[in-house]
Amino acid sequence: MPPPLDEIFGVIYLAPEAFLGRAKTFGVNPAGLGPDDVAPALAIASRAVDAHTGRTFVPDAIEETHRWDPRTRRVSVNQPPVLQLESLRVRFAPGEPGSVVTFSPAEVLVNNQENYLELAPYAPADVALAQIGPGVREPQVEIRYRSFQAVPGAVAAAVGFTAALLLQEAESNEMLPAGLKRSKVGSEDLSRADGEIDLPLKAKLLLRPYQRIAIG
Repeated sequence: MPPPLDEIFGVIYLAPEAFLGRAKTFGVNPAGLGPDDVAPALAIASRAVDAHTGRTFVPDAIEETHRWDPRTRRVSVNQPPVLQLESLRVRFAPGEPGSVVTFSPAEVLVNNQENYLELAPYAPADVALAQIGPGVREPQVEIRYRSFQAVPGAVAAAVGFTAALLLQEAESNEMLPAGLKRSKVGSEDLSRADGEIDLPLKAKLLLRPYQRIAIG
């Protein structure tokens, strides 16, 4: 089942109904809130998670282009892990045909521990690879692969904590008179939220294993 989608902010990593079912865990009072009320905050929180980790968590196939290094025969993907490599080819010139050499996924070693793909030596495609004439200065490796088939639970939880913070900030903004940035009455101290989204510490800790290390 594909993840829910907000028409403006895109894919939502935590379904509104799942968020409302655990609202108190995330720090939000669910009274009076429905799925449509929390969906935009969840979508914005999902994009904030993308920005923080430097990757996405959609189940769609990912396409990337990397510089070909004939010495190591390796490329590092931008959104590990590689759970299914669909295609890999080395491009030596613009256009088709004759400008690319296609390798079978069976000829490629996938190392998710150190995050790289390595072309096996003496693969059948090596014959064509050796016969390629002059082309672009730096040949490119074009890969298509699939990473997570479902949003990891820690990522969904991070979205929940971030969305809860956004909802709390929105509530504070509504309670403050127009033009006022801060108001303190008794024990109530309200501040208007603006500027960039800062993920709560709980979300950052949950996302630590998923932050992108390799740039390719």
